[in-house]
Amino acid sequence: MEALKPEDPTRIGPFTPLARIGAGGMGRVFLARSRGGRPVAVKVIRAEYAEDERFRTRFRREVEAARTVNGLYTASVLDAGPDDEEPWLATAYIPGPSLQRVVQDHGPLPERSARVLGAGIAEALGAIHSAGLIHRDLKPSNVICGPDGPRVIDFGISHAVGGTSLTATGVVVGSPRYASPEQCRADAESSPASDVFALGGVLVYATTGIPPFGEGPDHVQLYLVVHEQPDLAAVPHSLRPIVSGCLEKNAADRPSIDELLDTLLPPDDARAAAVDWLPAAVHREMRNYAAAPSTGSTEVPTHERPEDDPVRSGRTAASRTEGSTHAPSAPTTPVPVASASADPANKGSHPTRRRLLTGFVGLGAMAASGGGAWFASARHSRKNAAQNAGATSPAATPGGQNLATGTAAPSTPATPHTPPSPHATGKYGEDWSSGTDLNRGGGAVIRGNRMFGVYTATSNNPNPQQSLVVLDTETGKSVFDPANISGVDAASGAGIAVDDQYIYTYGSGTVYAWHVEDGRQAWSKGGVLQASNSTNSMPFSGILGMLEGVLIIGAPMIDPQNPPCLAGFDVASQSRLWVHKPAELLTNLPADMTKTDDGISIQATVPRQGGQFYLTISDQTSLRVLKAVDPKSGKDLWHTPFTHRTENDAASPTPTVTGTTDHVYLTDMHSGSIHAYDLGGTWKWTHPDPDAPNHVTVPPQQRYTGPVAQADGVVYATNARSVIALDTSPKTASGATLWAKSKEFNGILGAPVVVGDKIWVEVNTPSNATSLALTVLNRSDGTVVQQYAMPPGPTGSSADMVIADPATPAVYVLTASGAVLGYRREQ
Repeated sequence: MEALKPEDPTRIGPFTPLARIGAGGMGRVFLARSRGGRPVAVKVIRAEYAEDERFRTRFRREVEAARTVNGLYTASVLDAGPDDEEPWLATAYIPGPSLQRVVQDHGPLPERSARVLGAGIAEALGAIHSAGLIHRDLKPSNVICGPDGPRVIDFGISHAVGGTSLTATGVVVGSPRYASPEQCRADAESSPASDVFALGGVLVYATTGIPPFGEGPDHVQLYLVVHEQPDLAAVPHSLRPIVSGCLEKNAADRPSIDELLDTLLPPDDARAAAVDWLPAAVHREMRNYAAAPSTGSTEVPTHERPEDDPVRSGRTAASRTEGSTHAPSAPTTPVPVASASADPANKGSHPTRRRLLTGFVGLGAMAASGGGAWFASARHSRKNAAQNAGATSPAATPGGQNLATGTAAPSTPATPHTPPSPHATGKYGEDWSSGTDLNRGGGAVIRGNRMFGVYTATSNNPNPQQSLVVLDTETGKSVFDPANISGVDAASGAGIAVDDQYIYTYGSGTVYAWHVEDGRQAWSKGGVLQASNSTNSMPFSGILGMLEGVLIIGAPMIDPQNPPCLAGFDVASQSRLWVHKPAELLTNLPADMTKTDDGISIQATVPRQGGQFYLTISDQTSLRVLKAVDPKSGKDLWHTPFTHRTENDAASPTPTVTGTTDHVYLTDMHSGSIHAYDLGGTWKWTHPDPDAPNHVTVPPQQRYTGPVAQADGVVYATNARSVIALDTSPKTASGATLWAKSKEFNGILGAPVVVGDKIWVEVNTPSNATSLALTVLNRSDGTVVQQYAMPPGPTGSSADMVIADPATPAVYVLTASGAVLGYRREQ
């Protein structure tokens, strides 16, 4: 990545740019952070193109089209400003290099990696086509190699099947090295089979390092694609029939997406899991991409090669034949699309007098995986569940009627119907709802009968860009009108703290206090930490939590090269108590680890209760140290080495710490286990124990990651598909499972919360009505009691935030669609 330049924006809508990912003729792509601290990729279109109303029309349409594609396979669209002076689009940041970069830096992929790559791309194309779209520009630079499989990005010239064309007849759409014959001829009609052709070309490049028709000027490429056969001599022998079928000249002769999936990775193939799917050197490099959003580092390779790289597809200066006209500044727009059975063989066959436009808007981007590896190797189960949804899945209905729970096995019956809750009053079974978007701001804090959060407006919203919002949790009504406040740096979670008198926020090195009763400013204190900018290597920092009247302020992920970026601030005296440099946190290291080792990272976690917060120290391959810190002095209270290391080769350790009143729980992607410690740092138990004699490597869908919940001597944790209950009582076999069987879902989003004798958790369902459901389980046996359909989010992979009231039997959902739903009951 590149450091920001003076001419780059300091804000793009609600996002703060951190570094440049890349730039091209049409615009620039930035690594940025949301107000909630989430890494995003934001593409900003140059103003000169935005002056063309046809361009804006197409941009708006492509934004809406990209929102409809499931983010499990692509980069989720998070926000957009199509009407801003410089239009922009924000998507999830995918921590990994492009396929182009992988092959350029590490050479062609081995066969197994290529099969996972091809199947992942085919799966993505299936999602795109199911949304009624055709990508039309699939190429190596538009495939990001993530830790849990490939993602397809950049819908800049995608087209809705059957949609109205905004492209002049005769315009070649796509990149000539990977475009289909029908695209190279600039036929008036094309079909999803064009994307299958491009997939074949991408597989040739992935396994040989060379495009299917070699290198050369664009006009030569156009001719070769239409008239000549590709060179497959260097493609692995077992892959040649698959690739050859994709590269058939006649669109009707190419395989379907389902045929490709079954051929590339048969359902019963043990190698089908998209985990550890790339060579080890590439996985090591991914750590840099994963760390970039937290550290703000620009010492990370860009996703793509420079614009003038000889292997880069889609150059901005395109060759043309005699008599053609070239308009690089004009936006490429869609052409009419025929059905998949259309036969283009009777169309014109020569690319003469065709205009090649390769400067077009890109809608792709890259974002934080964190727990994204939970869903690796879930392709076949999701496919089967969707195919059987009609037989086993009742549609979502208002008032809290059941949705399908989406297990992979076709024979699994649907959850029995239960009547609507007597409390349910709203469309989603809620007692009240508020049209306030607190999900965008990173969350909320519950105190007494109040919910506190920060509302971050979109660029087109007339409300203030940052507003302090307080809701009555009994009614959902605002306690006072949203108060316009200074910018909030929410590096993790809600980014605020609350006591009986004040609401505390932090921005640009300053702590602000606001009166609880009306949101008026009470006081502010600057100089707590440096403000983050593009030159000082200061990571994006904010309020991580508050313990015993001390605000813990800093970056949730710290690099040893950062300046001082963790501090304790006493709200009573309005003064900073302590501040630490990263090197001062690297104490009590194992004997085989030093402060100067490459790849060290420090992660800070502040629990909601207790008298200590926690730091984890990781090296390039695993978590190494867990320590507790006193919030008042900033000194270590205890430390313990982490010895449960495994060889799962996850892209990053991604440890998560949950602190309760009597335990500290730790999960990480490497061991995939839940580790319990007492408040003095003494290890108590691990489930499952990777050091047990009969232990086997935990498959990705069974690895426990993310926060856990504890109540009445039982801890509840989640893996990709189920909730588990473990006994924590010292009088019994601690860490033992309590339920005879855990219900499997199509996918679990976020951590469980406990309310009375029930557990609430959000799950994915295979229903066509909505993909999200708030599910209620019995704590006694894990059986499903109720499910509530959740409102569809901006993208197929949107997730809501579920928050339990610490004092009252109630649950609040901060939806990705921009609302708060209140459920005031145990269930």
